[in-house]
Amino acid sequence: MTFRLHKILIETNLFIAFAAVAFLWANVYLLGLNKNNLFILSFQVFFSTWFVYQISRWIYYKKGQYINENELVVQWFKKFPKFNEFTIYGSGIITIILTCFLKWKTILVLGVIGGISVLYPFQILKPFGIQTRLRDFPFLKIFLIAIVWSTTSVILPATETNINFHERKDIILVFITQFIFILFITLPFDINDAE
Repeated sequence: MTFRLHKILIETNLFIAFAAVAFLWANVYLLGLNKNNLFILSFQVFFSTWFVYQISRWIYYKKGQYINENELVVQWFKKFPKFNEFTIYGSGIITIILTCFLKWKTILVLGVIGGISVLYPFQILKPFGIQTRLRDFPFLKIFLIAIVWSTTSVILPATETNINFHERKDIILVFITQFIFILFITLPFDINDAE
């Protein structure tokens, strides 16, 4: 039962969505932000993270980019295609609805990091004859991941609670430290994908 639960959490990307919210709340407590204004943002971060990771994996699966047919993610998509489509559409719709309840500055920041996240698996330079996705550029991938995750966990809660960045230099400091932390923990994956 425990193995099955772990498998479901990992293969459906729920684990990553929970991690994004936990990371956000760790910084909320670290920075002493007003917790009352952040529950809608927390749900928005959960569902938007779930949407982005689900749709990325689904795109790779549909394009046949998973080489190993025995890989768990491939087996999961083959076994539960309707469930995966439901989670993609469901999380996407909930993300849009929750975004409407956030402050406009938060929505602007979400627009930037959301754009990076959604375009990450696509060949956005295809019209220029470049068949490469954003994630395929050497060393760019880890910077994009670090920017998105550190912005999500530090800048979003700060904007949603109307923090003045000029008065709170600690927010920028925490953002930089989170960026460096994520950069270093994702570096081994980038080295592994270098080939």
